[in-house]
Amino acid sequence: MTPQHDPVPSPTARLTAAATHLRTLLTAIATESPADLPLHADGRTITQGRIGLHDFATAATPEVAAFITAMGPLAGEAIATLLETEARVAAEDRAALVAEGRIPEVEHRSCTVATCTTEAALALADAILAGTDQ
Repeated sequence: MTPQHDPVPSPTARLTAAATHLRTLLTAIATESPADLPLHADGRTITQGRIGLHDFATAATPEVAAFITAMGPLAGEAIATLLETEARVAAEDRAALVAEGRIPEVEHRSCTVATCTTEAALALADAILAGTDQ
């Protein structure tokens, strides 16, 4: 009997892919530090920058504009850092469990959330990757 390939990426791979995706997006929108490119909401209008604000987008409602500004480049940078940290910790935890013989050496989805990383971090990674080809 041939073992079947599990199409679901490992927790570490999912976390790393999401962090990489966010870093790629941050690089694409910012030639400066994300801290230098804050988003501002004024009604439905979203602007970006510290000095000489320029139009960024127009949202359907002021609430949508406020949400988009809250999830701007600084939030993206913080989330990417969180995901990178979770991926590193998951890999380190996994290596320790393998060394102790508590889980198999091959990493796949049987590496449970409880033993490898937090459920919230994986949910965040999956939400970021939804709609991408990753």
